[in-house]
Parts: sequence; structure tokens; C-alpha cells
Amino acid sequence: MEETKHIYTLELTERQAKLLSYACDQFPRLIQGQDGAYQDLFEEAWEKRCKEATWDSMHKAWDGGWYNMRHEAEKIANEIKKKFWGLDECALNGIRYDDAADILLDIHRVLRYQLYKDRGDTSFATVDSENPTFSIGSEPLAIVRRIDIPTKELKADIARLYGEIDNCISNLVVARGKRDDKGLSDAHWTMETLIVQAQQELKAMYDYLD
Repeated sequence: MEETKHIYTLELTERQAKLLSYACDQFPRLIQGQDGAYQDLFEEAWEKRCKEATWDSMHKAWDGGWYNMRHEAEKIANEIKKKFWGLDECALNGIRYDDAADILLDIHRVLRYQLYKDRGDTSFATVDSENPTFSIGSEPLAIVRRIDIPTKELKADIARLYGEIDNCISNLVVARGKRDDKGLSDAHWTMETLIVQAQQELKAMYDYLD
């Protein structure tokens, strides 16, 4: 039997794309047992607690504040790496260690490059400017297409069409309740017209998005 390959399409806002890219950068490092990824998480949690409390209370809680926290985070991260991955302080696992991590990294690479282009300034070559041409993991590279949708125009068109259809349904219900044959006939004719119009406008929207 021929194998079926499923391709999924996911629509994201810019912020969602940035967060997904960040997750696909961080989580592979967690899978690989890199202490820096764990240390980043510890420090982010500490920063969040700082925002929810006064600096003085956090300073006392960590017996020295930010610098002591960094030292403690590094120490714990290295202990985790040593205990569960068997890695020494300066050692790390990278690509080819875990396929799931490699696939996530590929997703990050593709999103990172798209976001780099979206920023507009491509005059400087950085890690973000890498345009992936091959995948590291076992899956093909993800495809990202940016679509600029004139949301105000689409929203206005949809709102107008929805209002006309809603009004037509109301007229149809009233005419049916009154047993008004002419009202029913007019409402049916209007509904048919709106259906054709909706089909045309949806086709135009689909063509634009495609």
C-alpha cells in the first residue's frame, strides 16, 4: 500500500510565529541536555518573579540578587546535565543527537529567516540571515509564506454581506409567519442573489489569499 503523506497548514500572527520560532530554538537544546537552555529558563522564571514582587524582596530571597541567582542557575543547570545526560560542564550535545530536536531546529531556521526578511534590514549577515536549503532532521524543510491581508477591507466586505443575509433571513421568517407569498418569493429571490454574490466574493478572497 502506498504511504500517505499529510501536509498541514498553520496560520500564525507575527507574534505567534516569533514565539514558535523561539520554542523551536529552545526546546531542542533542552532535549540535547544543554545547560544553557535550562539556565535561561531558570533566569526567565526569576525575572518573572521580580516583576510580580519588589526588587528588595527578590534580592533578599536570593541572598545577593541577580549575580547570585545567575551563579545558582548555572550550578543547577550543570548538575542536571551531568546527572541525566552524563555530560561534563563544558560538553554538550548538538545536531544529530536527537531527530525530534533536529526537526524543531529546522522549523526555527525557516521561521528565523522569514522574520529576518520581514524586519527589512538585510544588509548585515547574521545567523538570522541563513536561508536554509537543506534539512538537518528527517523531515523536509517547512514552508513559510507571508500573506499581507487588508483586514479592514475584508472585515467590511464580510460584515456587509453578513448583514444583508441576516436581514434577508429575518424577512423570510416574517413572510412565512404571515403566509405572505409575495414576501416569501421576494425573500427567496434576494437570498439566491446573495448566495451568488457571496460565492463571487469568497472566490475573490480565496484567490487573494492563494
